[in-house]
Amino acid sequence: MKKSRRLTKILQEEHEVMPAEDLKLKERTEEHIIHEAVGILHRKIAAIEPLENEYYSSQEMELDSQVKFVDPLLYKTILWLTNKSVYESGGDTVDHAHDIGSLSVAADIIYLSRSIVTPKHLGLTNLLHHQYGSRKLIDDLHAHGYCISYDEYRRFHTSAALYTIALQPKHENGSFPYVPPEIIQEGNLIIGVADNWDHNERTVDGARTTHAMTSILVQRQHPDRERSSARIPRYTDRALSTDSGICFFCMIQFLFFFDLLLI
Repeated sequence: MKKSRRLTKILQEEHEVMPAEDLKLKERTEEHIIHEAVGILHRKIAAIEPLENEYYSSQEMELDSQVKFVDPLLYKTILWLTNKSVYESGGDTVDHAHDIGSLSVAADIIYLSRSIVTPKHLGLTNLLHHQYGSRKLIDDLHAHGYCISYDEYRRFHTSAALYTIALQPKHENGSFPYVPPEIIQEGNLIIGVADNWDHNERTVDGARTTHAMTSILVQRQHPDRERSSARIPRYTDRALSTDSGICFFCMIQFLFFFDLLLI
């Protein structure tokens, strides 16, 4: 009992001499600390400059450029939350490489917080639509914050078509060439190869055989070639108007070749 009273007295004395700042700090809860930390991240996100009337270039959609877009402290916070070893070391990479998952989550937070198009959301939407051509897939992922809206993607595609068309040299009669110059890199054209193939579907007489056509596109890529760094002016409409003077077939060609440059 004597030891207990002595210890209580010592603690009371220490409490009396504790500075007011330390007392205030002691009373702060984990929730208060996290709230202040989130406030710091909010200010970092608010400082990100959105694009005005433009879309990101294909070069800016690459991983190295996305790292430059995402605020370093936000990316590091997500990385520390998801990777215990990196948190304990205080680093910002996993085995000296950027973590795609943490980088993607950081971009999602920026997109949800600011409602601005990020290189990740634009690039992922274009890649998924190119591979699957599904509006429902884009709508579902947009609802979860992973892609831009389908309407915005249509504006991007239309803007990409107009941007590509504007770069095309015209013939004397005003018509466009059939081969856009973008597909020529260091003198190497995209080569289309197609052939039919037959497959006997385990039948004796071959009556139920498969006859199909297979095609590939090949281009020898120059080792020094880089993706385009030019941004695309944003077109406000979702589709080209009928009086634009551009045939539908030409637009499809330009969009197809533009997609090849992105993937």
